Amino acid sequence: MYSKIFLIKILYLEKKSFPVLPMKIEKIHISNSLIASLTQLSESRFPEECCAVLFGHIIGETTLELHITRIIELKNIVHSNVEFRWDDMEFYTHCIQQAKEGLSFVGVFHSHPNDPYISGHDRDVIKNIGKLYPELVWIVYGNRTHTFKAFTLLHTNRFGEIPILSRHN
Repeated sequence: MYSKIFLIKILYLEKKSFPVLPMKIEKIHISNSLIASLTQLSESRFPEECCAVLFGHIIGETTLELHITRIIELKNIVHSNVEFRWDDMEFYTHCIQQAKEGLSFVGVFHSHPNDPYISGHDRDVIKNIGKLYPELVWIVYGNRTHTFKAFTLLHTNRFGEIPILSRHN
C-alpha cells in the first residue's frame, strides 16, 4: 500500500505539474528537547542564518499531523545573514540515511536574525523544493524575538501558518 504522499510524487514526476493536494498539515508536534536544540543552533550561528532538515512522520488521511523526531544541521555554505544554502550531496546523504531508519524528510528549519517570517529568498526556495516535496513544512526561528513560526506551501501557491505543539520528551 502506497502513501498518498508517495503517489503525489509519482503523479508529479509523470505529469511534470504541481499537483493539487487533497490534504493539509494541520499541526506540528515536536518535543521540547528538539525545540531547545533548534533554539541553541540558531543562537550559536547568529548573526548568520542556520539551517537544518527535519525528519519524522506524517500521520492522517485528509487532515495531517506532522511528528518531527529528528533534526540534522546542514552547513550554511553562503555564510549569510539574509539567506541560507546547503550542500546538495550532504542533504541527500542525510535523506537516504534517515529513510533507511524509517524516517521521512518532512521539513526545513532555518533562522532569521530578526523575526520569523518567509522572506523573498525563502519563497523562491520553498516554491522550488515544493514542486517535489509539496507536503514539507518550513519552520523559522527569529533570533531577536526568540520565537518560532511554521509555514506550508498551499496548493494556491500561497503560504499558510501552522501551529507548533511542543510536548514533553
